[in-house]
Amino acid sequence: MSTGRFAGMRQLPHKVEACSCCGPECSPATCECESSAKVEVKPAKAVTVASEPKQPPDHEGAAMRGQTVNRQPHISVIIPTLNEAQALPRALASVNGAGATEVIVVDGGSHDATVSIARAHGCRVVQAPAGRGSQLHAGAAVARGEVFLFLHADCILLPGSLEEIQRVLVERPAVVAGGFSLCHGSRRLDLRLVDIVGNLRARLTRIPWGDQGIFVRREAYNDVGGFRPYPLLEDQDLCQRLQQLGDLIILRQQILASPRRLLAHGFGMTLVRAICIVGLYHLGVSPHRLVHLW
Repeated sequence: MSTGRFAGMRQLPHKVEACSCCGPECSPATCECESSAKVEVKPAKAVTVASEPKQPPDHEGAAMRGQTVNRQPHISVIIPTLNEAQALPRALASVNGAGATEVIVVDGGSHDATVSIARAHGCRVVQAPAGRGSQLHAGAAVARGEVFLFLHADCILLPGSLEEIQRVLVERPAVVAGGFSLCHGSRRLDLRLVDIVGNLRARLTRIPWGDQGIFVRREAYNDVGGFRPYPLLEDQDLCQRLQQLGDLIILRQQILASPRRLLAHGFGMTLVRAICIVGLYHLGVSPHRLVHLW
């Protein structure tokens, strides 16, 4: 039996003697017809009737041979919640629509339908003490991705966002973390001004805030110790420590942030509070004390 790459080939006898009048079915040794001249019938060329299936790309073998394989890093989306039943469905729909494969909702003790909504969307639900820093760190502790994306419960992730994170991290190994460009999706002049000033601040300082969505490589996150249990300014504290490891980047890709705090407390008052809190933080005041001002 033939094997290997010739398994699908048919072969005919190499030489057959045939009767000139009857053809190859008749042997001249036994033919009784008057014309029994010997005629040589040449064998037909072998024909391949089937080909071997293509093998899938051998990424491990390519890596062993020193070839570069640009595998896209897996991203875990981590969302802290506390009574976010109203805002959470839109956020989760946007995350699933962006193609997220692991979404972790870290709840700080909600009394509304937040947890049931998260489970209905297929999220993994983790319980943690209330406080954004504590909740985010608890989510990172159980995440399986090579990259963490920390997202506020009232932010909307746009299509292509996860692919943009993957592209930047593959093409720029020096980048350890970053965020999206801020957009409130409104035509109001005050909200547009917030977007302009916020994006300018982020690009000058290379420090994204939480409502911009913060992504970070798992290894870098672990190296700096992750989020501290701060109820406020946990995002700024983390990014300042990450800057000691590598580059932080603000993507051109936008994220839709909620203007609910600006609308509820007023543009001017919210801006004044934010400036005072950040200033006092840089003067050494603890975020546990500053949270009462927010």
